[in-house]
Amino acid sequence: MVIQKVVGLFSGGLNAASTLSVIAVVIYGANLTIKGSMSAGDLTSFILYSLTVGSAVSGLSSLYTVTMKAAGASRRVFQLLDRVSSMPNDQDGEVELDDVWFAYPSRPSHMILKGITLKLQPGSKVALVGPSGGGKFPDNYKTFVGERGVRLSGGQKQRIAIARALLMDPKILLLDEATSALDAESEYLVQDAMDSLMKGRTVLVIAHRLSTVKSANIVAVISDGQIVESGTHDELLSKDGVYTALVRRQLQTAKTEI
Repeated sequence: MVIQKVVGLFSGGLNAASTLSVIAVVIYGANLTIKGSMSAGDLTSFILYSLTVGSAVSGLSSLYTVTMKAAGASRRVFQLLDRVSSMPNDQDGEVELDDVWFAYPSRPSHMILKGITLKLQPGSKVALVGPSGGGKFPDNYKTFVGERGVRLSGGQKQRIAIARALLMDPKILLLDEATSALDAESEYLVQDAMDSLMKGRTVLVIAHRLSTVKSANIVAVISDGQIVESGTHDELLSKDGVYTALVRRQLQTAKTEI
């Protein structure tokens, strides 16, 4: 509050001083012009000079404001840098969650985590799994998504982007990894809906997950910047080429994960 008052007084004082200086030049110059000591052209020049100087002086107020803001921000930064962490430095890799409850500040009444207790032993790998959107956005379509969808997950952004594209009823669709951020169940549901909605449209699908291209009329396989194979899914599998190798690799990865 004190800083704001100082900035206000400083800015107002500079603006008042620049305005008074112009008024003084005009009055004094007009008096000299009447007496014949100064020509009208000289008076005009002095007025223009005074306006230029006055605007430059007024700019000092904004410079002072920016400087004060930078000083306040830098103090906060140095305070954070000087803080000593309460975490021990000689950690052995053990992590323990004991009855953890969590809610986002924007929705304090909705708990995302409810009494989570979990212990990770040093060197172990622990996975957290669950259905897509578990614990998120109970308000459904009334959810506030934030500026540029900042409060949306990657999968939610993809779903909304696909829905917006289809609502435009385009004749041509370009889908670049359109379902890459979705889990298997959500991808199946979205892909099934898209297959029916894409009928009658020209669609170019770019994907690494080959499950999304099985229904394509033509699959073009690119390797080293060139199309090395093209055909339907079944035709490419029968060729036992690059596409078949990609399918086998993904199937092998899926089996390994299971």
